[in-house]
Amino acid sequence: MQPENLRPAPGRRFLGQEESNDQRRDVSLRPSIYRKLRQQERKTLNDATRRAASPYATETVWDGGGSGTGLCGEGQALTVGYEGGWAPEHLLLLAAEASFMDSFLAAARDANLDVLGYVSSGRLDAEDRSAMPQITLRPCVVVGSAEDARRATLISAAAMQQSVVGRLLGDHLRIGLDVQLEMSSSQQPLWRASKN
Repeated sequence: MQPENLRPAPGRRFLGQEESNDQRRDVSLRPSIYRKLRQQERKTLNDATRRAASPYATETVWDGGGSGTGLCGEGQALTVGYEGGWAPEHLLLLAAEASFMDSFLAAARDANLDVLGYVSSGRLDAEDRSAMPQITLRPCVVVGSAEDARRATLISAAAMQQSVVGRLLGDHLRIGLDVQLEMSSSQQPLWRASKN
C-alpha cells in the first residue's frame, strides 16, 4: 500500500496499481515518452550499425484514437491515420507520384532534356475486393519541342524502372504520361538539363 500523500506522475502508476479510466484515456504523454526512449536507443547505436542501416527508415508512434505520428531518420514528422492524419492510401499515392517524378526528372537531366513544367495526379482503385488494387498516375510534362516530347515519352519508360516505389508496385502501377508542348521562346525551363 502506498502512502496517501504519495502519487505517481501523470500517466504513470505504482506497481500493482490498476490503471484508471482517466489514465487509459490520457495518452497525450505517451508519444513524448516513446520519442525519448527512441532517441536514447538511437544514441546507443554504434557508427557501424548506422552505416549499415537503410537510408529509408521510419517509425510510427500511436497518438491515441486512430492516428499516430510518423517519423523518419531526418527528424521529419507527419500525422498519419484515418482520424486527423494522412490516410495510408494517400501516402501510398504520394509515394508513387513523388518517386516517379524524382526518377523522371533525374532521367531527363541525364538525357539533357529541359523540362518546362511537371504536374501529376494519382488514383487508387481498390473498391473491388475480388481484384488486386491498381494505382494510376497521370503525370503531365511540358517541354519545348516535338523532339523533346518524343524523348520525354522514352524517358518515362526508363523512369518507371528507376523508381523504387514503381518497382515495388510492379504491374499494379500504371503511368498515363501526357506531354504538352510550350513553343514560346521566352519560356525558361523549370528544370535545367545541365549537370552540376
